[in-house]
Amino acid sequence: MSHPSERFNPLTPFVRVCVAALAFAACAAAQLSIGVSAGFAGGVTSEGVEGFSDSKFKPSDAYGASLRYRFKNGVFAGVSAEQFRLGLKENGDALGSLTVQPALILVGYQSKPANGRGFAGHIEFGGGIGRTRFEKGPALIDLERQFPGAQLVVRTRNAGVGEFGGGLDYFISRYASLTSDFRLLFSNIGTDWAAEGYGYNVTIPQISKFFASNGQVQGGIRLWFW
Repeated sequence: MSHPSERFNPLTPFVRVCVAALAFAACAAAQLSIGVSAGFAGGVTSEGVEGFSDSKFKPSDAYGASLRYRFKNGVFAGVSAEQFRLGLKENGDALGSLTVQPALILVGYQSKPANGRGFAGHIEFGGGIGRTRFEKGPALIDLERQFPGAQLVVRTRNAGVGEFGGGLDYFISRYASLTSDFRLLFSNIGTDWAAEGYGYNVTIPQISKFFASNGQVQGGIRLWFW
């Protein structure tokens, strides 16, 4: 049995020096990268607004940026800031557009070519919170014009967002890669609709949720440091 004074003490100066050296070595074996990408997002649900089967979210733009920290074994952790927009239509009428700005925490796996150039791949999972807003489209604006003095007021709530995806990358060099991403984002967004005019407010309880889950295709570039 060891004497109490011989036990491991993480607070000793000697151990602190060793820990600092090990941490630095672990960081040196990892790689920091910054990527930007842009593409398209399209709804994957059967209805865009809960309870309205003819409402659909149509494809629109999507883009974002991410910061990743890749360890030597290929596993990475990171954060991303994104934005996607979905056009809401019902029987061809443009009702408006929903914009979501998710901030996500990501984990995944990134392979790299052995010689520093060539093809590789990645997969990722993530989750976070998205800021949301809805902008009325021509169909709703024309409807308001038929009722002078009254307007539709649409509010949306921030919502949880989950992400799963992957893609193929081409490394131009060990410091830069061209990226492709194929993602599924999952999100249901609460919304409140009301008609207001002349001091009156008439809520519309039938409209309460957007089904905003979508598929995305994006391309971009990623820069790798040390």
